[in-house]
Amino acid sequence: MDTHVTIECRQMDKAAAQQAIKAATKDYEETLGRQVTIKLDEENYLPESCGGGIAVTSLNGRIRIQNTLESRLALVSEQMLPEIRVMLFGHSPSRKFFN
Repeated sequence: MDTHVTIECRQMDKAAAQQAIKAATKDYEETLGRQVTIKLDEENYLPESCGGGIAVTSLNGRIRIQNTLESRLALVSEQMLPEIRVMLFGHSPSRKFFN
């Protein structure tokens, strides 16, 4: 709900990010009826080795949300760890309950 937001992206994604910022600004203002300032950080870009995505910073850098390919893959790998464990090692013989 902050009205001043900074976006970081890869330098090669700058044009796509600017288009997305325009669309997001319009949607935000139509939906909430409040003005928002979304700025693309042109001093700090995400590394080119990054698979894509953005980092959103708000409240003078106190809130930072990483929405990059790497951060999403890390999240999914944590969530799938129990399933991966079963695929690799099978069910534990001492386990009594399977939720």
